[in-house]
Amino acid sequence: MNARNVVVTTTHKILAAVQHCSSCVTSGRIEEERADAAFDRRKPAVPILNHKGTRHRRAGCLLRVVLAAVTVHFVRADSESTARTSATRSDHGGDLDCRLEDAGGFAASFAVCCQTSMPGIASRSGFCDGGARGCADRFRCQQRRLREGDLGQRPVHATLTVGSRAPVSLPEMRAYFEVLVLPYLSEIDSDPVFLDVEYLLPPALLVLAAEAAAKGERPMKDFVVFDVGAFIGHFSHAALALWDAMTATSMDWPDKLEPFGAIPKPGSDGALPPALVYAVEPASAHCRELGAANGSRYLVGDKWMTSPVSSGRVVTLCAGASSSSGHSYLTCPGSSRATLGFGETSIDEVQCDPAREKVKVIALDELAADMDIASIAFLKVDVEGNDFEVLRGATNLFRQHRIRFVVFEASDVWEQHAAAAAADDESRQKLPQSFRQQIVTALEFMEKTGDYSCYLVAPEFLVPLSGHWFSYTYSNTKRPYNVLCGWRKDPALLALLRLYSVSPRSAQFSLASVPPSTARNPVCWACADVRVSDSALRREMALVESYFASVYRRALSRGWRLSYIHFAYGRYQLSIGDHAGASASFKGVTGESWVMHLEAARELDMCARGGSLFYLRCAAPLQSNVTLPRSARPLPSTQEAETECAVQLAHEHLRPGRGALFGAENACEAERWNLRAGLAGNPVAALYAGFSLQHGLCSGVLGWRGLRAARRWYREVIYAPGGSDLVGVASRVLSVAR
Repeated sequence: MNARNVVVTTTHKILAAVQHCSSCVTSGRIEEERADAAFDRRKPAVPILNHKGTRHRRAGCLLRVVLAAVTVHFVRADSESTARTSATRSDHGGDLDCRLEDAGGFAASFAVCCQTSMPGIASRSGFCDGGARGCADRFRCQQRRLREGDLGQRPVHATLTVGSRAPVSLPEMRAYFEVLVLPYLSEIDSDPVFLDVEYLLPPALLVLAAEAAAKGERPMKDFVVFDVGAFIGHFSHAALALWDAMTATSMDWPDKLEPFGAIPKPGSDGALPPALVYAVEPASAHCRELGAANGSRYLVGDKWMTSPVSSGRVVTLCAGASSSSGHSYLTCPGSSRATLGFGETSIDEVQCDPAREKVKVIALDELAADMDIASIAFLKVDVEGNDFEVLRGATNLFRQHRIRFVVFEASDVWEQHAAAAAADDESRQKLPQSFRQQIVTALEFMEKTGDYSCYLVAPEFLVPLSGHWFSYTYSNTKRPYNVLCGWRKDPALLALLRLYSVSPRSAQFSLASVPPSTARNPVCWACADVRVSDSALRREMALVESYFASVYRRALSRGWRLSYIHFAYGRYQLSIGDHAGASASFKGVTGESWVMHLEAARELDMCARGGSLFYLRCAAPLQSNVTLPRSARPLPSTQEAETECAVQLAHEHLRPGRGALFGAENACEAERWNLRAGLAGNPVAALYAGFSLQHGLCSGVLGWRGLRAARRWYREVIYAPGGSDLVGVASRVLSVAR
């Protein structure tokens, strides 16, 4: 970098500062002040500041200009030294200077240029060149910030300044999760994480492995995983693959993991107990295949693959699990929808063979006693409507806290099961036939039996369900979802809540469901704890995310070809801008999970077409005070189309899979685009702009200022001309925004 370039760059900064002073409008966190603008359409959409506020703003602007001018005065003498320093600070031998940002040009975000667009398309777009660095350099700079403890967000805890606003209440936290999960429960959005429980395994296994290492002893003879409703063993083999990869990469574990503190590195495969999976499957055809494979083979698509692990580590039990031992009848025995107890041959419009199969059933309490199983690290239950009966059969295990984590499926199939199991109309009326009653019964059972706290497993966040956290939103749906439960006082549950969520606010609100909060009075204690501040959580999440990528690489290098591992690793590669690697990983996803297969195809198609760049070009007129490059002139469109593109652009920044490394930047970009579209009259953008401001998703602060602006945005949705389908949602969040 020579002196001329530095001077030009600094001159641009001066001009940008002067322009900022003259217009009093800028991007970034000043957009929050635009949210305080009058919502009367007859007034310009600019900040309304009192005389004192305007005076302070102008003083701040003049100070920026003076500082920039002083920089120009000294830059010539220092330019050569700067160039040398930059070269010595370069990574991998390249010239990498992470201090210089784009000087006022319209540089698109990392998500648009690198995460959702192929490099060739991005470079030709007109948005991703000039001041914007290449994806590899931007990723390396972000890694440097990670090592230095700064991921683009102020190092403050997401806390309440005393007297600034009321503490975050349970209704406010509950409404937060309802808004987040609504697109998935209403099937507006789809994501494989919502249906496939394998995504819980990496954080859960890391937590349990770190706990075992921290104790310095083997807390169990074997690391036992139960796969109830194993089908053809996808979950069983994923657990084996990840546990073995995790023990083999223990030297790469995070140095510290709360609440265990510093984690010793075992350093060898034999330092931790081996994983042993019990696959419980009642359908004889599937069970024979699993038994013949004996853990040494697994099915990918329609091909049997050789397992990298030794045989005998998958124990196949040809029986069903239920509340008591005996016999029952299996409906649809040759289908993935096979279930116990149905008297009909059509389940949820899925036709199957009318013949039923008589099978043995056993309670997990009896099974654990017969096989001398001291504890179960992870219990997965997916038995198409019979899930609660399986939980009831493990009453003693739950009461003694011998099951660390359990995940089961909740769906309206439970309701069909209750109706079909009744012999006549009179007994049918006595059964709890509504899904709402049954999910509440299951949650109450887990809480009363062993003080287990349960969570809806959503993409990259966990929604508390137990006790006062429950809402009709989670029962008035036809969409099935998975529920995770763990003992409230188990430190491993606290660690899992931290590691699974990508958004700091989601993690902090989930933590309100565990001590020091009580079950009857949840409080967001994490909102006032510097150890779980936004900055601390983002750093922890990014480090763990990088470690999980090494686990996926290790599993793939050992020969595992499971679709889940290909997909999870492909998502990580996209999050860092590695499109070539992501493309190869996604092509390894087969059709055994249609949602995963569809999402992998969607991601590849989006990147190949540069879909986010199209939205950016369409929404560009909403960006004020920007001179667009000639090659990126906006498309001729109506303002309604522009706002729709802006909403989609905001959504693309926050989609699952964008990663934690650029989480703060993506949250702020999403907030900016929602603010722009909201000011142009889009009710969806207005709702999500208020949501982001209320919870400080960009600023990292839960404060009165963001809450006040959010209320105005919610009222804008409620009183929008012509009404909106979002009035109910806006009214709900406004009622708790205190």
